[in-house]
Amino acid sequence: MRNCGNLRTVAQPIALTAGLLFLLLHCPLAGHSQQPAPCPRPVVPVGVALADGRMVRGLSAKDFQAKLQGKKATVAAVSRDLSPRRILLLLDARRSMNETAWKLATILLHELVSKARAEDSLALATFGAEHDIRADFGTSRTELRERLASLTAQRPGGKGADAAGLFASIESEAGRFALRGYGDAILVFAGKPDYESEASAIRAKKILNASSVRAFGFGLSERASPASYASLPGARLEAVTIVSLPLNQGESVRPALLEQQLHTIHLADMVRSAGGFLIIENTEAASTTYTLNDARLAALQQAVWRMYGNTVEFYRVELDAEFRGGEKIDIEISDEIRKKVPGASLLRPERLPACGTQPSPD
Repeated sequence: MRNCGNLRTVAQPIALTAGLLFLLLHCPLAGHSQQPAPCPRPVVPVGVALADGRMVRGLSAKDFQAKLQGKKATVAAVSRDLSPRRILLLLDARRSMNETAWKLATILLHELVSKARAEDSLALATFGAEHDIRADFGTSRTELRERLASLTAQRPGGKGADAAGLFASIESEAGRFALRGYGDAILVFAGKPDYESEASAIRAKKILNASSVRAFGFGLSERASPASYASLPGARLEAVTIVSLPLNQGESVRPALLEQQLHTIHLADMVRSAGGFLIIENTEAASTTYTLNDARLAALQQAVWRMYGNTVEFYRVELDAEFRGGEKIDIEISDEIRKKVPGASLLRPERLPACGTQPSPD
């Protein structure tokens, strides 16, 4: 009996030691987080557009080059992606949006809603109004057109300096509409910018990057001269706008106010980093020089339609690499394609999203 008791005495610390070893091997220590498991083969939405917004089609895997965190990554496959999209149409209703800009934005949105693909789900939201309007995904096209017609006929009262800014609205609306990632997009129609901090622009940019939501913008505000952008540290005109419309009849380009320049650059940087581009139309010109005639409206409608086209159609670029989300991604077209289409621009997110926002395998 005494020997059996000794065996139990010895067995207890052995069992405790074995249990502790099991916990150390299988459970993380307090204060030490486990690295998430890598995800297989990231898929990146990539558009290739000319300076006027036309898409460059017919490219294959051999026409693209990729880097992940600065290291070369193999492009495993490239296919044309025309899947149904969810697109949020975000309309600026602040008092700073002049009457011409408001009329133009509602006309262009009505045109887009009327001609958009039947398989796409559209949502509509205003920001900066006394009573903002929201129509969720799944709203019928008929109802969306009726809402836009009523907005054209009677503009809602807009807030002044206390109105939520563009970037703050993107933050809130992205969550409100539960934008879920790959294929989702925001099309922003914004007027003359009010002051917003750079921090607000960075937060909006991070939200879009983290969820892989693409963004495109139509800036209905003063067009600044190239020199005014070039005078800002690190600013490049090509980062401000891809779709470049010819000057309107009688329009003179003058340097915009510094705050407007910075806001436009922040907006352009946000949509660029989210895989989109920015169109700018100068509705802040004097009424004696700005002319919204039929020819100009047709040119703007074409520009918006091309913006929509780049939203719903892009290349699905699959990389042969593991990722965890948040890695910096750089995708370019080959030198051979660059020579064939020297004015082409790449529309792609600057960072990889989390695994959960990736598309389902085909």
